[in-house]
Amino acid sequence: MKRNHCLTILSSTISLALSSFAYAADEVEAEFDTSFFKTSINQAPVDTNRFKYGTPIAAGEYYSDIYVNGKFRGNSLIKFVENDKAPISGLCWSQNLRNLLELKPEAVVLEPDADACVSAVKALPGIKLKFNISEQRLNVEIPQALMVAHPVDYIPPSRWQNGITAAFVRYDFRGYQYNSENSQSNRQQYLGIRSGINAGGWSLRQQGAQSWMSGKGAEYQHHELYAQHDLDALKGRFLVGDFFSRSDVMDGFGLRGVALVSDDRMLPDSLRSYAPEIQGVANSNAQVRVSHNNQVVYETTVAPGPFVINDLNLGSYSGELQVEVIESDGMRRLFTVPFASTHRMLRPGRSRYTLTAGKYRENKKVYDSAVVQGSLQYGLNNHLTLQSGVTATNNYVSSLFGTVWGGKIGSLSTDFIVSRLTDADKRSRNSPHLRVSYNKTIPTTDTLLQIGMKQYFSKHSDDLQNAVYLNEQNAGFGDVYHDALKSQYQVSVSQYLGSGLGSLYVSGISKKYWHRSGYQHEYQLGYGNSYRSMQYHLGFSQKQNLDTGKQDKQAFLTLSIPFDVGTTRNVWLSSSHSRTNRDQAYSRIALNGHAGSHNQFNYGISLGKPNMGEAQYSAHANYRFPFVETGVGISGNRDNSQISYNLTGAVVIHPYGLTLNHDLSDTFALVRAKGASGVPIKNGNGSKLDRWGYGVVASLTPYRSNFIGVDAEYLPDDIELSATEKAIIPRANTVGFIDMAAKKDKIVYFDTQLEDGSFPPMAAEVLDEQGEVVGYSVQDGRLFVKNIRPSGKLTVTWGEHKKDKCTLSYNLNQLKPKYNIYSEKCVF
Repeated sequence: MKRNHCLTILSSTISLALSSFAYAADEVEAEFDTSFFKTSINQAPVDTNRFKYGTPIAAGEYYSDIYVNGKFRGNSLIKFVENDKAPISGLCWSQNLRNLLELKPEAVVLEPDADACVSAVKALPGIKLKFNISEQRLNVEIPQALMVAHPVDYIPPSRWQNGITAAFVRYDFRGYQYNSENSQSNRQQYLGIRSGINAGGWSLRQQGAQSWMSGKGAEYQHHELYAQHDLDALKGRFLVGDFFSRSDVMDGFGLRGVALVSDDRMLPDSLRSYAPEIQGVANSNAQVRVSHNNQVVYETTVAPGPFVINDLNLGSYSGELQVEVIESDGMRRLFTVPFASTHRMLRPGRSRYTLTAGKYRENKKVYDSAVVQGSLQYGLNNHLTLQSGVTATNNYVSSLFGTVWGGKIGSLSTDFIVSRLTDADKRSRNSPHLRVSYNKTIPTTDTLLQIGMKQYFSKHSDDLQNAVYLNEQNAGFGDVYHDALKSQYQVSVSQYLGSGLGSLYVSGISKKYWHRSGYQHEYQLGYGNSYRSMQYHLGFSQKQNLDTGKQDKQAFLTLSIPFDVGTTRNVWLSSSHSRTNRDQAYSRIALNGHAGSHNQFNYGISLGKPNMGEAQYSAHANYRFPFVETGVGISGNRDNSQISYNLTGAVVIHPYGLTLNHDLSDTFALVRAKGASGVPIKNGNGSKLDRWGYGVVASLTPYRSNFIGVDAEYLPDDIELSATEKAIIPRANTVGFIDMAAKKDKIVYFDTQLEDGSFPPMAAEVLDEQGEVVGYSVQDGRLFVKNIRPSGKLTVTWGEHKKDKCTLSYNLNQLKPKYNIYSEKCVF
């Protein structure tokens, strides 16, 4: 458990009392009632002068978290020089700090000097600085008028971190053993590999899979192998190698080549999702308040004249914004801004792009056909986003032009695509088609309406794959168009019925094919609700079989009942029942659950019975260890059975060694806290530090502040960390590094009394024989001492006079401690 002694020693006590320090031109002295620290009437007061201007800060360098107006800004190595009058005045003004703070020129009166220490307090007269030495955190309070204007959640690219040089492999091994009474056993195994190397801002990524099957041998599937690098100025990335195209509006394909791709993750959250731009005019220094669904979502102050608000962050796709302008004389003006959007809709002035070129690729095979693809989306205004794209090879061009419109009546997306293919005989044909989708949310009734349509004006439906095959084989057009789609219409409605009444959904789809008569209709409807803790769902579906012309109908019911085990809800009993119009029925009952402090153990068992067949069973169990995840399952019926097993994990190779973990994403971090073996990592999903003090945080959010730490509750008594949590802002596809700077201390407690039976006063210093401070006295004569020799003398001092100190002799090898506490007399 975490020790309370760390909070009782003097330095921590006064650090909490003086968590704020002197300002630039306001160095306030703090006064202490020294009688608070006395344990007897005749004792001299404790000398607290060293704490008059805050907790003393020793000269040196500190790797610290920098917070601006309460928000994390980044990490920096900051330097202090001795300053007896006001410790914060010893903070040196550096170029790193200037880059992090992003101040206007008028905020800085002195420039940093690489050869001398310029006091940050003197350089920034209008800014308040506070340093918390125990947390190694510098708090900076900056008036808004002195800061460079950015969206509230903006993080400059200079703070994005490249991480460390490292390599990793994530593996996913799965196996299946199928046994049948009527045939020999079959075995299948699969090994998925995702690996990478990071160095110098570049990241190399590989993904593939090896499979084995009885009687067929081994087969390797090559998915991707490429290098990438961020392009900050373009808010995107450069890729080279084997990868898949990454367009939001054009169909994807595999290639060996290069690409420029925009990455919206580089934008602040307030600019990523769609929100309308608000324009208005203020007659004075006015307050502007924006509300949505009667809740204030944005508030700011604007100067007289035209104003623009373009950094709203909304959690809704449609509705109306109520804008209130409150002038300095109290006059109020109201106006509304309607909006609606889809995931393709962009803010005014925002763009999204891709540009790809290379040779067409399928698995390991790379064709001679060169291919290019480009796409661009642009937010024209509050209501209209334009989008276009092209994919081309030497005998094929596919072009797209589309719009996304959003307003009070909903959002409408329209794409028109034309493909032109030329065969070896120089014959050409066009394949145009149209895509339309409409979305509308009605907040007053909690209704979601979605309508979609596809119309193909040619039976050919040519695509890039067809074009490459024709080109490679030097062939002419074929005449086989199996099930070529001519038109498709779909609609879905979701309706929330109110508290306790559940929700209802209805969906339908209708398809027509070029070489078939009539339409194929399919629809579903369902109702879901809960009764106390039980959840239930009723549904019905119908689909037309084009080959037979008959309707396939099915009705189903599902139930789920949770059970509380201990203080958590971690066991569920579920049941499902279905029946078709062909008198086919199936019933299933299952029990699933999880256990462990991090839900690391999950399990399940089920039984199923069709009305025309044998009963079926299945069971599985999975356990996530800190360094690997493994599981086993079994399923089958009376005649057949299948056994499955899996093993998943990751290996990270870094400059300090090799570290294992149970999982890994493309962006992750290595944590170091030497001496803290076995301590859990915060938000690590069960990950722990290994025997060498290294661990892995499997997933980070790129271009955002990620707070990483270890659980201090499980730290060994003799380990002290510079901090138990630090922040990191990683670039995408990087390996971050967090060093907790652990220090192993030998902590000893002494319970001591003076010769008259009283105790040394609180906050008295404990000195070793060299005069170095090794501890403090706390309550009732207890001494907190670190890193002393096995035997020697300690001096307890609380003033300048001879009577204000006492000495105790000790020999730890001869004393018998109780609960790691030694008892000794302290004599004058």
